[in-house]
Amino acid sequence: MEGRDELARILEGVKELPDDRREALIMRFALGMDNREIARAMGRTDGATKVLLHRAIKQLEGIVRTADRA
Repeated sequence: MEGRDELARILEGVKELPDDRREALIMRFALGMDNREIARAMGRTDGATKVLLHRAIKQLEGIVRTADRA
């Protein structure tokens, strides 16, 4: 049951992300796209996409951690 609760918190957290971060995470983890494919789809450089994904993951971690404390 704990796994389902954690997944629910993650999915709720994804909804709180800014659109570009949410879209990048969905492309990476749900659609299995690599950074280069995401960069092309979003009109960004590979480097900017790498930073975007990193920031999205860090922000999502913070959101989930905060939800765990509540």
